[in-house]
Amino acid sequence: MIFCVNTVLLLSALFISVYGSENALAYLSSKEQCTELLGGTDVSVIFTADPGLQYGGIGENYFILQSLQNAKNVTFPACFSAVRGDLFSSKVVLVTTGEGPSTAQLCVFEVLICSEYIKETMIFGTAGFSPRKGGILNPPSDCNPPVEEGDLVRYGDICITNHAINWDCQGAEWSDTAANWPNECSLAGSPDAPFQDALQDASSASYRGWDCFVNDPDQKSLDLADEMYAARNYTNKVAPPPEGVQEYLGWYWGNVTQGINRTWTIDTAAAPRVFGRNECAEVDSVYWWTGTPWDTQARGFVSYAVGGAPNTTETVAATAMEGIGYMAALRMAQNITGIAIPYVILRATSDFSIPNPVYQATNGTWLSGQSISLPPSLAATGDGGGAPVTIYAIESGNSLILGLFENRLKSSSSTMTGEVASSAYASQDTASSSALVAKVLMWNLFSIVTLYHIMF
Repeated sequence: MIFCVNTVLLLSALFISVYGSENALAYLSSKEQCTELLGGTDVSVIFTADPGLQYGGIGENYFILQSLQNAKNVTFPACFSAVRGDLFSSKVVLVTTGEGPSTAQLCVFEVLICSEYIKETMIFGTAGFSPRKGGILNPPSDCNPPVEEGDLVRYGDICITNHAINWDCQGAEWSDTAANWPNECSLAGSPDAPFQDALQDASSASYRGWDCFVNDPDQKSLDLADEMYAARNYTNKVAPPPEGVQEYLGWYWGNVTQGINRTWTIDTAAAPRVFGRNECAEVDSVYWWTGTPWDTQARGFVSYAVGGAPNTTETVAATAMEGIGYMAALRMAQNITGIAIPYVILRATSDFSIPNPVYQATNGTWLSGQSISLPPSLAATGDGGGAPVTIYAIESGNSLILGLFENRLKSSSSTMTGEVASSAYASQDTASSSALVAKVLMWNLFSIVTLYHIMF
């Protein structure tokens, strides 16, 4: 008992040291504090992970930030950075979480202390995509590449989804995982049965205490995804990819089609394509996997999420890290505050989950080819061609988000006279003062424990 009391006192002191000498509870519960941080009420929060430390050298919200008016830096101690302002007359906060699911989860938790004043949340970032909707090979039953090119994925293409799947929720015994190596047209072992069961029941999905299916979208979140999809024509405003990016994309697909003996063609200068919430989902891992077997498995997980059945021929998997942390934070916030905040995830293609071409050996086995050499214009950059591709993907995804807010402003201007149009999403019902204080106390304790585990 004494140990527990001392631990609570120690963690309370730690919490106060993080937030300063002012009363920590007041910080958490004060409307004034929240509206100062958020810039008002009924605010849209846009989360991104990379502040510009990776390829490209610009943050994943760079082009949105250029359009933000009345910008003001604000501080959420658990986040890398935050800026609030006005975006096409909407109140917006741009939050950079830092990379990785745990980092993102802690930052999102802190921001959602102010759930009562948040209208919606969005997460955007770059990701590795399946190179083709439905894949190139679909092991183990279909090892013949399709005759028709179908929907080939290009750099800058976007996935809109309400789903984040934890790819790491599976067994990985070497004798099973690598049993069919080096045959690319095979599956790398079957995930343990509990994971398959979990995939088919998103509401109760768990595997040995882990969350495998970190999502359960309500109608408002689905509506937000559809509203985002309705703004997809704004990607046409993005300038064609730079010459080096087009050259790299043509180089990639030229090598791939040669390996599979197909005559597919791709328009390297076309505007980014947007995949809707029934076509794609985010599959997260901090284990950076590539290859046909893994991509096929990921698309199978996606098909469970969006359709409830394992149909790998109709889906695209976007591989990243932060979505599961973001979704877990949203769910915990809802459990504590009782407020369900609409959410959506956007990912833009910056690389492919099958980076090397595959080809059929004389014995019928499909093998992975050598890495594709970079075009001279990108090889000279010294970063593997990542910078121009990543910058273009960021611009593409940012343009879609900007399009959504511009659409809202146009709709408001055309339907309302003398006042701002009401939001497509009504403000959330607020709890009574006594209930809010009780919830904040719970939040305070949870935050303390979280900080303690991270630091110790």
